[in-house]
Amino acid sequence: MFLISLLLIPMIYAAKCSNKGADYTTVQKPEQIGSNGCSVPSFVQLPPDAPDFTPCCHLHDACYSICQDTQSHCDNDFNKCMKTLCKTDYSADSESCLQAANMFHMGVSMFGSQGFEDTQKDFCSCIKTSDVEEHYSSLLTKFYKSYSDRGVSTVSIDGS
Repeated sequence: MFLISLLLIPMIYAAKCSNKGADYTTVQKPEQIGSNGCSVPSFVQLPPDAPDFTPCCHLHDACYSICQDTQSHCDNDFNKCMKTLCKTDYSADSESCLQAANMFHMGVSMFGSQGFEDTQKDFCSCIKTSDVEEHYSSLLTKFYKSYSDRGVSTVSIDGS
């Protein structure tokens, strides 16, 4: 359900493509959203007992892949996810976990803009506004066919 919600965001907040004209809209490319986990620059040395924020990093990477989302929205959700993880999984050492979360959040907020822009270019494209509904119908149908153990039909997607 979460992934489907992420894919529908562009339909609701679709923006015009600045370089194509008023009748074009930015949409999600058919490539599957991915993640490289928690990438940390080589000059940053994490302590061996650093909290494992991998689930939050996956969500953060997926968020960067969603067309028309903003870096600040993704970074703030990343921060919330890490702080929740600190409270639930690292309650015995919550303070040091929260400090690590703040450091990760500061890192993506200050140095993540190029990564955000590159990811948006990789996962977003411009199409005619009149083709948006068909684009997302096709994209979601392929997703459901790939991941549903019961199969899918257009009837089950569009309610007809």
